[in-house]
This record gives sequence, structure tokens and C-alpha cells, in this order.
Amino acid sequence: MSTKTLNKEWTDEYREIIADIILFRSRIVIACGILLHLVFFYLDRAVYPAHASTFLIIRVIDSLLMAIIFGLTFLRRTRHFMVWMCLAAAVIASAGMSLMVYFSDGVSSHYYEGVNLTILGLLVLNSFYWTRNLIAGILMIGVYSIATLANQGSWNLNKYLYSHYFMASTLFFVLLMTKFYGSQHHKEFLNSEQLKKSERKLDRMYKQVHERSKIDDLTKIYNRRHFFSILDEKIDVASQLNKSFYLVLFDIDAFKEINDHFGHTW
Repeated sequence: MSTKTLNKEWTDEYREIIADIILFRSRIVIACGILLHLVFFYLDRAVYPAHASTFLIIRVIDSLLMAIIFGLTFLRRTRHFMVWMCLAAAVIASAGMSLMVYFSDGVSSHYYEGVNLTILGLLVLNSFYWTRNLIAGILMIGVYSIATLANQGSWNLNKYLYSHYFMASTLFFVLLMTKFYGSQHHKEFLNSEQLKKSERKLDRMYKQVHERSKIDDLTKIYNRRHFFSILDEKIDVASQLNKSFYLVLFDIDAFKEINDHFGHTW
């Protein structure tokens, strides 16, 4: 098997492993995200009682969209798009919170912390593809930026810069950890595959040596050692079953002359 073919097999197998990990994580994280997204409605009622009903509508719509993505994770044909689906769920959640920022205090709202927490959640959902996390993070921050710029009611440049710095720092940390974790995971996978390859090679060598130890090099038939090994097995089976078996031996006359004439090359 060529190195190119082997590398392709390893790459395909590694992608399957990543898909399984992300699938497992996404089902748990999206389900928990939907639950928390709805539970935080009680915070809306305490902090923004005048906007609580609007925020509830936003949270319900967000939760329904994320529930659809959660349902799609159980379809086999969506397996190859699992990473993007998970990131889409995170973007939807952050977009809903950005809308709450727009409808409330704008840049003065502390709901940017929810967006920041969702950005941090990218590390849990997808710890392998840092470029995709970068795209999702930029979309989250971009949507929040549009929401704060659209609401000039409580405009404050310092808060605007602080919130963006806070989220950008979190995104940088997520990308750094994704890059590190992804590379380490891939190295461990390659080391594991190399070990498996070595074990398979040793196993094949052992089987070849074991087979050769049972065969006579000259006659290419089973040797005396293998004969007694089989005989011991038959005796054990017969003893356990309390049955008899027959052993037939043939004696070839003048075999030494045959062996001297045909069996030696010198």
C-alpha cells in the first residue's frame, strides 16, 4: 500500500472521528443552549421588564431555529455539514442577544456578555477547525456591532470599544486553543495509527514465522514438531469427549536410498 493511499485512508478516518466528536458535543451543547436561552427570560424580566415580552419572542424564535438544527443532527446526510450547523446555532443565539441589545440600551447593555459567552462556546462545539471558528466569531461580533451602532440612544464610545475588545480577546483565545487542541489531537491520532501499523506489521511477521516453523523447508510439508502438536490436541479433545480416534502410520521401505538420491543437493 502506497504512502499516498495510506495518508488518504488516515485523513478520511480522522475526519470521521472528528465528525463523531462534534456530533456528540453538538447534541448536548445545543440542547443545553436552548434550555439556558429560554431560562434567561427570567433575567430579562428583572433587568428589562418593559422589553420582556419582545425578548421572549426573540428567545422563542432562536430556540425554534436551534431546535431545527438539533433535529438535523440525527440525519445521516447532514453529517458532513455538522461543523457549520453547530456554528450556525451559535450565530443564531448571538444574533438574538444582539437584537435584545438593539431593543434595550444599545452599547450600554450588558447583554454583550451573552454574545461573548457564546463565542467561548465555539471552543466546546468545534475544537478542530480554527478558520471556521474565526468566521463564526467575526459574524457574531459583526452582528453585535451593527445592533449597537443602530441604537444610538445610550451611545458611549468607551463602552463600545470595551465590549468589542472583550469579545475580540475571547475570540483570539478560542482560536488559539482551537489551533493548539486540533494540532495535538491530530498528532495523537497519527501516533496511534503509526503504532497500530507497527502492531499489524509485527503480527504479520509473527504469523509468517509461526507458519514457517511448522513446515519443513525441504519437503514443504508439516514437520515433526507440528505433527506432535496436532496429536496432543487430538488426544486432549478425545479425552474430554471420552471418545477414541485412530492414528495411521506408513513406513516407506528403503526411504534412505530415496532420500540420498532425491533429497540432497550436495
